Amino acid sequence: MLALSGKRRADPYRDATHATIGYWTDNGGYYHYSTGNGTQQAANGSYVYARSYEQVLPEVKASHDAAGVPFGHWQFDSWFYPKDGNVTGGGGGGGVTNWTADPAIFPSGMAAINKALGGMPMVMHNRQWSPVSDSNPDPDPDPTPTPTQTQTQTQTQAQTQTLRLTLTRTSAG
Repeated sequence: MLALSGKRRADPYRDATHATIGYWTDNGGYYHYSTGNGTQQAANGSYVYARSYEQVLPEVKASHDAAGVPFGHWQFDSWFYPKDGNVTGGGGGGGVTNWTADPAIFPSGMAAINKALGGMPMVMHNRQWSPVSDSNPDPDPDPTPTPTQTQTQTQTQAQTQTLRLTLTRTSAG
């Protein structure tokens, strides 16, 4: 594509997630579905935190700032958004119903936590969309696509390919 378009390869380090050290809260991280001591899973599968992420994450940043660790971005994993069910072992379940901060996790919202963390770029996780997501124009719990849905998906895929090519040409130089 680069040769065809006459463009040079973009510098991958222009992206903060590649050019800087980031703090990640994904699976295996200390703050993945946990705010430290006192986190418990309730009988219904939800999590009960002794302290909130709004309290803990700015403290994590302050501690690392004091140690001279220059984080350049923060990653928020699947624990931050509302889901249609519980996350099961192996990462299944829990499709995104609304890709915003769960008010039970970040009552002040994502803008507030971003500000508390210094306003640096954020990496936002999304495991999969729920069939009942409010972003779905036709929320139908039946996963069998209708002919209209199949045609729309094909059109959307073609538009996405065009958009990708446009973005590649624009961002490559």
